[in-house]
Amino acid sequence: MTGKTKKELQVENSELKSELSDVKSKYGTLSEKCENLLKKLNMEEAKRKKSFRCDKCDNIFESVADFKKHKSMHRSNNETFKCDKCEKRFDEEWKMQAHGKTHKQYQCSQCDKEFRYIDTKDKHVKIHHENLRIYCHYFNNKKTCPHGDNCVFLHSDSGNCRYGRLCERMFCMFKHECEDLDNSEIIEDEIVKNEEAIDIVDVDDV
Repeated sequence: MTGKTKKELQVENSELKSELSDVKSKYGTLSEKCENLLKKLNMEEAKRKKSFRCDKCDNIFESVADFKKHKSMHRSNNETFKCDKCEKRFDEEWKMQAHGKTHKQYQCSQCDKEFRYIDTKDKHVKIHHENLRIYCHYFNNKKTCPHGDNCVFLHSDSGNCRYGRLCERMFCMFKHECEDLDNSEIIEDEIVKNEEAIDIVDVDDV
């Protein structure tokens, strides 16, 4: 077999380089297309996770309105959703689930008291375990406390309000007698310590 001349080898080498360049170019284009496709797939997956999936037929909806309309097709005229913690029933599942959150209780870590709202539990801890003196308005003004034993405020003697008849607080924690009281009967130090605290406490929160 006759060997190739130097010129022939140079031509062959040049052709191989050209082919290799084409391959690299095609690879780059394919790589870019693949990357774009992966981005689209990830976007679709993220979109799917944010959508609403029917738990009865696995259909997926992008809007709440379409999802609720579809869910109503699965429900018979008499079907209701019952809370597993009480006897209440609801015509839509989402209403039952929202209601279920009202059963969640927050327990005090220092006693066995439980509360529906975490901010009420926090008030309880500060008042009953950290000695923040905030008294019950009802107890100190000869009214029946609507919260009874569940009241987070102190059911004990608060002393008399320094403002007497001039007090403008709707739920002042201090006593208000029919007649103005002499300043000597007011527990001045108690008022100064708790003045700011009672301003930010709403008895209706409990």
